[in-house]
Amino acid sequence: FGSNILELSGGNQQKALVARALVADTPIVLLDDPTRGVDIATKQDFYRLCNDIARGGRTLIWHTTEDAELLACDRVLVFSGGCIVKELAGEAITESAVVGASFAQQTDKAASARRSGAVGAGLARRLVNAAPFIGLAAVLAVMMSANPAVASIFGLDLLLMPALSLVLVTAAQMFIVGGSEIDLGVGAFAGLVSVLSATLLYDQPWLGALALAAAIAAYAGLGGLIQARKIPAIVVTLGASFIWVGIGYALQPTPGGTSPEWLSTMFNWSLGFVPTSIILIAAVAVVMFVIDRLPLGVVLRGFGNNPTAMIRSGWSPTRYALVRYLVAGLFAAAAGLSLTAINTASDINSGNSFT
Repeated sequence: FGSNILELSGGNQQKALVARALVADTPIVLLDDPTRGVDIATKQDFYRLCNDIARGGRTLIWHTTEDAELLACDRVLVFSGGCIVKELAGEAITESAVVGASFAQQTDKAASARRSGAVGAGLARRLVNAAPFIGLAAVLAVMMSANPAVASIFGLDLLLMPALSLVLVTAAQMFIVGGSEIDLGVGAFAGLVSVLSATLLYDQPWLGALALAAAIAAYAGLGGLIQARKIPAIVVTLGASFIWVGIGYALQPTPGGTSPEWLSTMFNWSLGFVPTSIILIAAVAVVMFVIDRLPLGVVLRGFGNNPTAMIRSGWSPTRYALVRYLVAGLFAAAAGLSLTAINTASDINSGNSFT
């Protein structure tokens, strides 16, 4: 009896601590996992002692990590995450019921967390996707507050019509990027088409049309060259950009030329109540969406995501590389035509900022 408690064995230390709690003769006794780390004989002594206390009319609240100890209780509260998730009493107290209640709550919380995470991620993704439109709306709001004339049809056309060429170049680049490639010459190609439309297409329409068709065919041929020679697209398109610029300078060393009347009419009509630029930009978006949703668009995206799987499925990589660059070339050519129509002249360097 004269020994220090620290000199006792682990089991006897536990007994001493519990005995000190029982001496007070309180109606409720709180025990925090008293049998953890003790031997079987000591556990049996604890169980006999606790049974005597319970028969004496006192209440035992026992926190335990031993499943077997729960079976001797009159009532069990199952905790998970710091909260009571299940109350069991009498014959309902079984090991499977306790374990099931614990893991069911964890599963529910995990599912709830996944749902919350998915909702948060979806909201963040929508905000990121809408960021350009939100930014544009904010800039327009500031400009309109400074000058109300910006909100007029003429003012909106004056601001947004130059963006049409950028939208078309973006559409062209979208199909290239969708194939996991990058085109460093799309802006130069748009500049070349602008020069062709303001020179050959104006002076000799038939020759200009042939030149435009040849340019688009050459642009589409880049896809075949990339596949045939296994050269990175960034290298091929960068080299092609110098060719586009060189041809443009050969045809028109300095800015000039004239936009064909029919071409200017295509981009300068008006409905009177809706800005033409908004209609044209919306039309480009619709065309992009339709192509992207067609089976052709699915195949093009498939090659961008997993070309090996597409080839094993029987799709021709060369054929669809040609199609990819043909579609991109058509959008880039439309961008070049819009540059000429909007500016009424051409400059081979007008598309440099688009790349």
